[in-house]
This record gives sequence, structure tokens and C-alpha cells, in this order.
Amino acid sequence: MADSHVSSFEFINGVVSDENVLVTHCSDKKKLPIQGILYLHRISDVRFSGSHILNFNVFSAMCGESIASNIAIITTMWDEFSSDVETKKEQDLISNYWKTLLEHGAASQRFDNTYLSAQNIVENVLGSCGPVRMQLQCEMVDMNKGLWETSAGQILSGESSQNSFNEKLTEDEASDNDTAANSTRSGNSYTIRDATTTLRFGMRLSHRVSKKKRKSSEN
Repeated sequence: MADSHVSSFEFINGVVSDENVLVTHCSDKKKLPIQGILYLHRISDVRFSGSHILNFNVFSAMCGESIASNIAIITTMWDEFSSDVETKKEQDLISNYWKTLLEHGAASQRFDNTYLSAQNIVENVLGSCGPVRMQLQCEMVDMNKGLWETSAGQILSGESSQNSFNEKLTEDEASDNDTAANSTRSGNSYTIRDATTTLRFGMRLSHRVSKKKRKSSEN
């Protein structure tokens, strides 16, 4: 399978590697611009730890503030956790960690694990300001940068060695036992996997919404 021929099925279902998906999409000039981007965060997480901050910073660098209006930051797990504690967490995230992107036009929404909630999220992001190009695309295509030479790649590499970087992420994840127990993510693969998982989720929902609209028009 050639990297330049990644189908929607292969992307959505994870047939190809996460890094290849990003490199292929962002380096191919024939690829269509992106209409909307979803960033998912579990409201059940105890805190916005170091790995969460790194992940969001890389995500922001991948997108760029200029396309913030096409970004929806989604908090999940509201069907299982909906107390005042979670509401305070949400306000803290909005007021501090996600503030910059939100001030530039990004939207913050809740996902309560219902079809209607998913449909509203997708329809809102698809009805944003029109197709855009991510900063990562511009850097890799227009500036001919390699993935690790981009702004997002530079954040990942940081100032320390790769081993120190991985150890720091491991320490951060270990401190949240209830949210990290089922996670084996670390280093570059953690952020790239989460970024592409977000895009796959959005494409699945978009396909469902489009299919429902086609059925409605036929009736």
C-alpha cells in the first residue's frame, strides 16, 4: 500500500499507522482542506496533567490559531460523571488550559454519549467558517519541512533527550492511576495516536450524519 493512497476506510479503521496518516495527509498537495477538527477530553480525568498539556499544545501547534473557528473542543463522559466537580473542572479547562484557542474562535461542547449530541457536534463544526489548511499542512507542503521540523514536532522533541521526554510522560501518567490504568501511551506515539483518533471519530460521525440526511431527503 502506497502512503499516497490512504482511503477513508483505511484512515477511519486504523489500517495504516497513525504517523503515516498525518504525513500522508499533510504532505500531499492534492488532499482536500479540512472542514473541522475535534479535540476530545474525558471530563472524568482527575486533572489536566503534564501529558494532557503536552498533547493539547501539540494539537494547537498542528492546527494553528488562524483556524481556531474550525475547531471544537469536546468534553466526554458526561453521561457517567455530571456533578459539580466535573462542572468546575470544565470551567477550569475553559478559563485556563484552553483559553487561547477559545479566544481565537474555537468552540467548547459537551458530548453526553447520545446520537443527538454527536450529531449536533458534527453539524456545528461542519457549519463553521469553511475548509481550512492546518498549520502542519502549511509547514510540510509550503515550507517543505519534515514532520519533526514543524512547530508540533519541535514541541514534541523539546530541549531534553527523547529518553528524558518519555520518562516524564510516564511519571505524569502514573500519578493518575484511575485514568492511566488502561493506557500504555508514551512519547511521540501518544500524541500522534490521540490526534488521529480524534480525526477518525469526527469522520465516523460525519459519515453517519451524511447518511441520515440522504435517507431523509429520499423520503
